[in-house]
Amino acid sequence: MGEPSLEALERRTEPRQDVGNEVVSLNLGDGRADIQCCIWNISAHGACLMIPPDHALPGRFDVLLPAGRRPAEVVWRQWSHVGIKFVG
Repeated sequence: MGEPSLEALERRTEPRQDVGNEVVSLNLGDGRADIQCCIWNISAHGACLMIPPDHALPGRFDVLLPAGRRPAEVVWRQWSHVGIKFVG
């Protein structure tokens, strides 16, 4: 059995820009203080975040980016990494 090709594993429909582990805030919309996380990469329609292990995310929340607030929802989770898509 051989290894799967990287092309078969790639599901993104657009390229992502690596942002070098930039710190951003998340507003969970439940009255708690914003939490800080790292953003690994971003595209026009989504991003990959690294969430602190002691924080659980709801299905929808706001990402507070330097360019402004973006509503987002979780698409996938793998350990402390979370894939999101921007909505709205």
